[in-house]
Amino acid sequence: MNPEEQIHRAIVKYLRLAWPEVLFFHPANGEKRGIQAAVRLKAMGVIPGVPDLVLILPDGSHGYLEIKPEKKYATPVQKAFHAELTARNVKIAVVRSIDDVAQTLEEWT
Repeated sequence: MNPEEQIHRAIVKYLRLAWPEVLFFHPANGEKRGIQAAVRLKAMGVIPGVPDLVLILPDGSHGYLEIKPEKKYATPVQKAFHAELTARNVKIAVVRSIDDVAQTLEEWT
């Protein structure tokens, strides 16, 4: 299991335990697939750069978490998507740890 997946799984476990009032899901956009599957998924609305977790907060607003291990950074495509979210006043955070998630959710809720 790669470092990003390890952090991702730990964050999911944390959210389930510590923030049960937050509904969240992983859009699974970044999985490696063959050309045919990629073409089919693009036609179905999959777009590059979507963050790792989508959160529906208790007040009905939503936010996005981009999970990155230490010393790894958002790609240009991810940064462009983050900028689009920010332009629309949608919450987006890059997180590297459970502590980052906790701090972000304290700010958002």
